[in-house]
Amino acid sequence: MSDRGYIGMEKDGVVTARYLHGADEPEILVPKLRAIWDGLQRDSHRLCTALLAEDWSYLSTDQSGPYINFVPGVGCPSPGGTSPKPARIPLAGPISAYLGWLYVIAPDSSVITVYEATVHDRWLRHSVHELRTDR
Repeated sequence: MSDRGYIGMEKDGVVTARYLHGADEPEILVPKLRAIWDGLQRDSHRLCTALLAEDWSYLSTDQSGPYINFVPGVGCPSPGGTSPKPARIPLAGPISAYLGWLYVIAPDSSVITVYEATVHDRWLRHSVHELRTDR
């Protein structure tokens, strides 16, 4: 079962992010992010630009199925529409909604840092993953 969460990039302790309804655990979502990254010529800046363009229902490179408004190679935008601006989420601040995961991509290093929401409504670093697996 997937949780709600956010995905974005961090600068100075604040994450600029988009809502992700299907914020699966890292074992499921990180391979999907790698596939999207591969489709964007392994360009992490393009990955961040694509992800920050929409609020997302789920991410996937597989377009099979009756999806409306599917963004090829990325996923399905939120059916409720996209907020005008990405959210700004302080890593040290309290979590203000029911969320499970926060995925933070470092475009200059191609690293994904995954944070998990704690029972105390704070973000706790869960794991770090490389987009590139052939090093």
